[in-house]
Amino acid sequence: MNAFGTSEAILNEWDFGRKKEVSLVSGGGHLFTSKFYKEYYTINQENEFLQFSKKYLRKLLASSVISFYAWDDTNHRFEPKIFDESLAPIISYQIEEGIIEWLFNEENPLFLSPERELNLFSKPLYGKLLVLAPLKNLGKPIGFFEVATRRFRPDTLRDRRIQLRALMAILSGLYRSISLKQQMQGIEEASRRIESQMFQSGKLIALGELVGGIAHEINNPMTTILGRLQIIKIKNNLPDVLYKKLEIVESEARRVSKIAKDLLNFARNNPEKDRNEILNMNHVIQKSLDLTRHNLEVDGIEIQLNLDPDIRQFMGNTNQWLQVFVNLLVNSQQALSRGGKIFIETRQNDGELKIWFRDNGPGIPEEIQSRIFDSFYTTKAGRGGTGLGLSITKKIVEKHGGTISVKNAPNQGAEFEIRVPVKEEEEA
Repeated sequence: MNAFGTSEAILNEWDFGRKKEVSLVSGGGHLFTSKFYKEYYTINQENEFLQFSKKYLRKLLASSVISFYAWDDTNHRFEPKIFDESLAPIISYQIEEGIIEWLFNEENPLFLSPERELNLFSKPLYGKLLVLAPLKNLGKPIGFFEVATRRFRPDTLRDRRIQLRALMAILSGLYRSISLKQQMQGIEEASRRIESQMFQSGKLIALGELVGGIAHEINNPMTTILGRLQIIKIKNNLPDVLYKKLEIVESEARRVSKIAKDLLNFARNNPEKDRNEILNMNHVIQKSLDLTRHNLEVDGIEIQLNLDPDIRQFMGNTNQWLQVFVNLLVNSQQALSRGGKIFIETRQNDGELKIWFRDNGPGIPEEIQSRIFDSFYTTKAGRGGTGLGLSITKKIVEKHGGTISVKNAPNQGAEFEIRVPVKEEEEA
């Protein structure tokens, strides 16, 4: 066998190396002409291959009734690429009865009479000849052609069979070459995407460090401001109006200081502190809203909370859960238009805490719902999406023994559900 999966006997009958033109079919003319090879070297896509194959099978076998089934290595079955309705029942029968398997073991075209060899008396195919031609490369099936044609004179059958075997050898190598090119293109595209996402991730890491530095710089002067406000307030001769205004200033200053501290904690990465804090998930959700509230308000997005006041506290990492909720809020924000709503709900059911993030956006197409937690998968390519937010979210939830799932809400929008086991001994 050679690289195209073709026997030496065939190559002796057909000189592939020198592309010798042959004319073996009586009255059929040349098949492997210079025009044939000129077309051959221009083919790079599967649809071009299929058109090329049909053209020369018709020329060789004088038929327009052609089907081609390609082997799907993922699903382990043959899938139709060229479909002819009249041949579909026969091909299903041949696959089920092991005729196709036998065809690939033999590695030679079969010329069958439906009513004699297959005991099939289909009226459209009565008196026809069925031609089965396997495509195989390096011992593995690629696909097969089935052609219904008129019956040939016995003295021309051998010559047609030889040319068909040569044509199948060429088509096998060609289809395999196209498949490899497509795989390489897929690998190159994935490589470029990963490189781009890694670059974006590097920017996010740098941004996290920058946020931490800025938060630290904000927090220091805010501490001084709060201290001076306390000194001013303890004076007894301040008018009531001024005192109340100072209280407002102090309240806002404390809010700025709190946000700065939350940003500082959010930017820090302390893997040693994975699950050694007592958490109240309602409080963590409120912190995540403090971090994102400004952007949500600018976009005109309303937050509606329904938090169970009786949820249990448990051991976990506040910073990581902040990341989970910020990711979900940002994800919803990017899906919503102005005036959109995000609904957040918590419920305690025995030993399990449930958290729902819903929005009234367009929802998530069902065909991609199973992929949105995959690393580097994003529907926002070119718009700042890294494909990492939901992947990291899933990892954090699972690290805490929980699960996260997504579906479309009954009315409209997406719904993320988080379930976290909360043991009795963890309750504070």
